[in-house]
Amino acid sequence: MWQYIRENKRYYPVKEDIISVEILGKGFNQPLKLKDICLGGVAIYTQKDFRGNEIGNEIQIKLKLPDNLTLVIMCEIRHTELNNSYIGVQFIDLNKNSKNIIKKYVEKLKNLHQETESN
Repeated sequence: MWQYIRENKRYYPVKEDIISVEILGKGFNQPLKLKDICLGGVAIYTQKDFRGNEIGNEIQIKLKLPDNLTLVIMCEIRHTELNNSYIGVQFIDLNKNSKNIIKKYVEKLKNLHQETESN
């Protein structure tokens, strides 16, 4: 039996955080919603008519995090949901500054989730 072991734990953004994701490129211009995030990538809710979502395709995203932090990141599609409701992408071109910003945000979510679980 095949089993996938995730390298990084994913966290769901809190409602207070306004986060948007855009897929940059020809034919992509709609802001999308973040499903979850980890140090290695994100899952993005997509429209049903989303095209170009084959596993292995490279896409560039613009990730807008809280505190007006905007990152442009190259990613590889690693997962697609059968009904095209979301895609999972892995960061493939992440500079040190972007990595630190994502790490801080993931740590914030981790701490918030731990507080919620202990209450």
